[in-house]
Amino acid sequence: MKKLLVAGVLILMFIGTEVLTGGLTEVFTKGPVSQEEAYQLIETLVIEGKFGGYRNVPVNEDNKKKEKLAFSLLPINDKPFDPSLLNHNPQKTSYKIWVKDSRGRALFGFMGGGGWKITGGLVDFVHNNGTRVELFAVQALKLYNGFFDNYFLYKEMVYEFYLVVRGTDSKGASIIKKWTIGHDEIIFSPYEQTVKSLQQSVDQGTISKRDMEKILNDPANRHENIEGYLNYFRDTKRVEVVIKGLKEGFQERIQIK
Repeated sequence: MKKLLVAGVLILMFIGTEVLTGGLTEVFTKGPVSQEEAYQLIETLVIEGKFGGYRNVPVNEDNKKKEKLAFSLLPINDKPFDPSLLNHNPQKTSYKIWVKDSRGRALFGFMGGGGWKITGGLVDFVHNNGTRVELFAVQALKLYNGFFDNYFLYKEMVYEFYLVVRGTDSKGASIIKKWTIGHDEIIFSPYEQTVKSLQQSVDQGTISKRDMEKILNDPANRHENIEGYLNYFRDTKRVEVVIKGLKEGFQERIQIK
């Protein structure tokens, strides 16, 4: 825990921070963190191998209500590692990391919610001669200010993958390669329940087949299923990174020292 806080402070000094008792770190920027700062926070969590993240927390300061970015760890950090809790889909894994900062404001505060939402976690791992090779994945969304709620643009959605080599004592970790997957590379499919419901409406004559197709082509009614896998080749000490859910297959082999 101490190592995590130290690493966090080194990165966060750039944007103005204070380390509090109880394992919390608050970011005192007036608005949301920048894209670069948000990714720096994510990479700190990846390197440290701690599961948790940063989120907005309301506080009272000088009798004024404000929101600050607070850090917290998940209880899963205090338990032995359980591979059964791992999921190859970064949105479903129990070993989660995140940065959720929606403190942006505009038009004298009438519009709000702008910032960043980066969520994901550990999706796979393999052992390699006293080290553990890990694959992390996160979905990154830029949030825009809105009158009633924030919003994001589907075309700006990206996934980031991080390949990490970590000592078995959890020390000396490093990111050896990163990949960015753009929106245009991802397969988006309609929700199964939505398809069934619309087809029923078509059969009943309440909507046309054309209307059904229009609804299903709306990005809000479609979803992605990104998954990350690692394959280890002991004879050559290489790992193969496989990313599923893309329009074109992705496999890349990396030499591990």
